Amino acid sequence: MAGNSILLAALSVLSACQQSYFAMQVGKARLKYKVMPPSVSGSPDFERIFRAQQNCVEFYPIFIITLWMAGWYFNQVFATCLGLVYIYSRHQYFWGYAEAAKKRLPKDKSFISSWTVCKDQLRQAGAEQDPQGVCLHCCVKIR
Repeated sequence: MAGNSILLAALSVLSACQQSYFAMQVGKARLKYKVMPPSVSGSPDFERIFRAQQNCVEFYPIFIITLWMAGWYFNQVFATCLGLVYIYSRHQYFWGYAEAAKKRLPKDKSFISSWTVCKDQLRQAGAEQDPQGVCLHCCVKIR
């Protein structure tokens, strides 16, 4: 079982390291802007870094569950590639939000691009669809 999931496990460790990195950035910002725990308000610069990290934490369980389910039930390599795109997008999001709230959405729309590729792959793989074009396995509209 472990050998069958090595890519998923490696990406999970990488994503956990990313979450730790974001948390360390909040710690550095606390020192820089003199915001002592448990307070979460202070300088707008600190609040943006804190909020960016919290947003990443909020979506982390969804990412991990989706990564493993896609890897186990569809394709481990494909799920890992999309996971790497997601991690890159989260990095861009974090630093964009830390700089300015309006910069939190990536200009390259890499996550949207990866979603489009995913739908195309499902269509090409001949995923079972209902009459409206929704995949019967993952409920993704592929038409």
